[in-house]
Amino acid sequence: MKLRRRISFLVALLVTGIQGWGQTEPQSQLWHLESLSQDGHIDYDYNTGISHAVGGVVVTFEDAILSADEATLDNNTGEVVATGNVIVQQGDMTWSGTKVEYNFKTREMKTGLFKAGSAPYFASGAGLSYDVEGKEYEMQNISMSTDDVADPYFKVRAKVLKISPGEYVEARKATVYAGDTPIFYFPYYHRNLKKHRFFYVPEPGYRSVYGAYLLNGFHYDFNQNLSAATHIDYRWDRGLAGGQDFEFRHEEWGTGNLQTYYTRDKDPHQYKGETWIPEERQWVYFDYRLQLRPDMEIRTAIREQSDLYALRDFQEDIYEKNQQPSSFAEFNYDWYNFNLNVLAQPRVNDFFQTVERLPDVKFDAYRQQLGVSPFYYESQSQAGYFNYRYSNMDAFRPDDYSAFRGDTYHQITLPVASFGWLNFSPRVGGRGSFYSESEGSSKKTANVGRAVFNTGAEASFKLSRTWKNAENKFWDVDGLRHVIEPSFNYIFVPDPSRNLQELPQFDELTSAYRLMPLDYPDYNSIDSIDSENVMRLGLRNRLQTERENRLVNLINWAIYCDWRLDPREDQSRFSDFYSGLNFYPREWISFTTENRVSTETGDMRESSNYLTLHPSSVWSLAFGYRFMEKRMITGYPDWYSNNLFMGRFTLRINENYAFRTRLQFEARDGTLEEQEYTLYRDMRSWVAAFRFKIRDNREGPMDFSVSFGLQLKMMASPELGGDTDTWNFTPTIS
Repeated sequence: MKLRRRISFLVALLVTGIQGWGQTEPQSQLWHLESLSQDGHIDYDYNTGISHAVGGVVVTFEDAILSADEATLDNNTGEVVATGNVIVQQGDMTWSGTKVEYNFKTREMKTGLFKAGSAPYFASGAGLSYDVEGKEYEMQNISMSTDDVADPYFKVRAKVLKISPGEYVEARKATVYAGDTPIFYFPYYHRNLKKHRFFYVPEPGYRSVYGAYLLNGFHYDFNQNLSAATHIDYRWDRGLAGGQDFEFRHEEWGTGNLQTYYTRDKDPHQYKGETWIPEERQWVYFDYRLQLRPDMEIRTAIREQSDLYALRDFQEDIYEKNQQPSSFAEFNYDWYNFNLNVLAQPRVNDFFQTVERLPDVKFDAYRQQLGVSPFYYESQSQAGYFNYRYSNMDAFRPDDYSAFRGDTYHQITLPVASFGWLNFSPRVGGRGSFYSESEGSSKKTANVGRAVFNTGAEASFKLSRTWKNAENKFWDVDGLRHVIEPSFNYIFVPDPSRNLQELPQFDELTSAYRLMPLDYPDYNSIDSIDSENVMRLGLRNRLQTERENRLVNLINWAIYCDWRLDPREDQSRFSDFYSGLNFYPREWISFTTENRVSTETGDMRESSNYLTLHPSSVWSLAFGYRFMEKRMITGYPDWYSNNLFMGRFTLRINENYAFRTRLQFEARDGTLEEQEYTLYRDMRSWVAAFRFKIRDNREGPMDFSVSFGLQLKMMASPELGGDTDTWNFTPTIS
């Protein structure tokens, strides 16, 4: 029966496509019909172009989707007559009823009894029609509310209601009800559906490092291009604070965002060893982006703040995303096979260690064929003045140093496909660099030039096998294909003409949790280039299946390791062994694990594991575990390591209540680092959230907070109390 449904659908789709040959409609406008039950079927009349479906059907055309128990579709005119549990989705609007006459092409609609909704407005009535020219819906004997529940408390009942989506709603002979009690009558009512020009978002609460507090956000729009928000906050133990934000949006002049904040902190020394934090605390954040042309862009950012922890103490959501933000101005120009980038990066905050680029100009020639030859060429040339500036927070910091650097790199590759299955690509390249005499005593160098030669080759091939008849309902498998892809990447770099001690280090090699790229110019630690004789061995396995007419990686597993044929004194023969696995057994389950194992001792050095479960809208669960071995890090004890457990659970208790909790436990020292418990209450037109949070910072007193947020659904306001969960449970394998 499953095969019969698919054949019926494909026949209808093919015939419709044949009828469309020579017409102007693109192929994306073909109909998509699918039966919803094993007993259902779709019949197509070749002479009339009419499809008739019974037993449940879904019809899709462009952005419109219709589902019903039974439907008759005229493929030529786009008209459909549907009966029984009819649901129509078009853009942001949704209708449901017992019978609907709908035209997919003109979007005209006629219904009997119906329900419709486009948040934050929901309606039901006796009849509905759509005016194509006026682009408005007219409804009779209508009941409308902003309460997204079955029995709304506040509602409007009207004889006639007209809605222009996103523009306005107009009602005649309308009565406002609170429950079953009429409280007001409007002979005529008109309301603009566009974004509210003014709304207020309060957040009262208590936090141990603040005392009692009240955060107030006054949001308003000057016009469609400029909006603003004024913040007036009071924290009992820290004092009065405030700020002004502006957001600019214009199709021609780009987008910009300005955030300012200031407070005279009455108690800035909340944590041990931070007595240097000033009482006058503020920040100014500015972003601007201008798209001059599709291939030309200007971006700039300014991040000025009074001290290292100003955002940590008063704006944690920004601080957690980027603890050391940089300021820059950038011009980027892309055209066919080439790119020009100009970057200016000064240091605005002297407590951040920064490499200033004043400026840094880079020109890239992407890999491109040389005429009609089999060879491909790529290059990268760069010139700039660089200033390495240490943080003034370092008690024994060395002197800053600066120099001019010019660098150019060129490479030729010869990609070859051999035997119909082997991809082989040898390469040869060279780099020339010039450094001016450096200024500053910590990295004193003379005018110097450096030459680097590199060669190597990359090889890969794929093997696959398919089991078309493999089916398993438990694992949601409909056919299987196994793809295995070994890869080999060899690079040889002899000793450069200058050693590292003769060069100032700006783009230097830093420690990373993953292997650095081998290829140039992807390897971008220009000043730290040294001799290499390395083979990178990789193997990728993918087990694929079909779900809902799309190809899905049931398993995606990649492993790789570097074999150093001629290791330097600071290197072992083999690098650590890396593994990354994504497992996607069902649409609502995903598991990701990334591991790093020492090839010398066999010990696990790093492991990240994430499991997510989302079987329904009632509950979801996410669990994570991260391990990192003991290691030496500047500024931390030598026993510092990670043995971290993370969890998140969300439960929709009923139509009105929901609960969420987040926990973070460090097993290394038995510390429950963070606990968060939130109870949500749906109050029809409002949503309330009560939140309790505890954080153990190990230094200073326990940090706990209690907060309450209230938000009107129909307002375009931010998430309650920064409620967006930014923890990533499903990292991707590169």
